[in-house]
Amino acid sequence: MTSKEESILSGYIKQGWSLTDIECPICLTPLLKKGTKYFCGICNREIKIAEDIKEYLKFLEENIKNELREKVIRSLSLMIKDKDVLDEEIVRSIEIYIKLLKELKDL
Repeated sequence: MTSKEESILSGYIKQGWSLTDIECPICLTPLLKKGTKYFCGICNREIKIAEDIKEYLKFLEENIKNELREKVIRSLSLMIKDKDVLDEEIVRSIEIYIKLLKELKDL
């Protein structure tokens, strides 16, 4: 671990976070814990820890839905960007993407 990473982690420890023996799945730095929350100070993101396979599958499903939602929204944005007029094909595609977003929400 670099001195910069140590400095970042020590800042969190001063704020009441505890260092754990669980590594971040992204950068392999030890995770910080406060209450029931796990956090990677280096990646600057909350990390969810599954207690069992059922919870793991739930987290996995949430992540897949979020990624799909983001991709659909990004595609919609690109489709209409810099367009003064939306042709019939683009309108049909937008309708399909909106329907997909609704279905993702209902899952």
